[in-house]
Amino acid sequence: MKKKFFNLRNVVAIAICLAVTTMFSGCDKDPNGDQDGGETLNLKLVSRIDHYSEWSGLLSNEFQYDAQNRVIKIISTSESGEGKGTTTITYPTANTIVFHEESGSSETLTLNGDGSIVSTFGVTYAYDNGYLQKMTNTYNGNYTITYTWQNGNIKTVVMEEPSYPPYTTEYEYGTVQNKPASMDFWYIVEGDFMPRGWFGKSNANLPSKIISGGDSKPSDTKPTAKVYIENFRA
Repeated sequence: MKKKFFNLRNVVAIAICLAVTTMFSGCDKDPNGDQDGGETLNLKLVSRIDHYSEWSGLLSNEFQYDAQNRVIKIISTSESGEGKGTTTITYPTANTIVFHEESGSSETLTLNGDGSIVSTFGVTYAYDNGYLQKMTNTYNGNYTITYTWQNGNIKTVVMEEPSYPPYTTEYEYGTVQNKPASMDFWYIVEGDFMPRGWFGKSNANLPSKIISGGDSKPSDTKPTAKVYIENFRA
């Protein structure tokens, strides 16, 4: 079974159900920089993320980086054994990223000039001024997801699929920042983790409330993950 994190055909749709509280240390800025949808930011490296699932128990994902602070390996373990394995990531050109699974399968991502994903197997992504606007999935389900932004944050996400009415999720925000790190905290949900900048500019804040299909709930109902952050290399 394919590991849930970095499942690019599903991660954006899953993000509709975002509910996350993160605990981390070492969040001071570092003089080294990285890209976030074309913008240079000071980032910290996430070395491990532990996530608890009621179905799989404790899930742990460890991240290794190259000299350019790009993630090159993810080592996954779990109490149940589900999702266990190692994924290796290579960067053959400036505009391609390749995921290599232990099974021998691979998946290639195509990037734009800002370093944001524009296509992978059966999925395309569209941006405006660096902000993700639309995802079109023709691989499994033939659906689209449209994003609207307000004050640097995703305000609404609308999923449209044939034979079903549109499903809208709204986000409200407080003052909790989406702190710069190698993994974007926006995607820390149910074990899905995404390097910052791969889907364009990141949210400025984390949501305080999520209203999905008319049902409202706080986004920090319970802690879901513990994030470990290490300093950049000197």
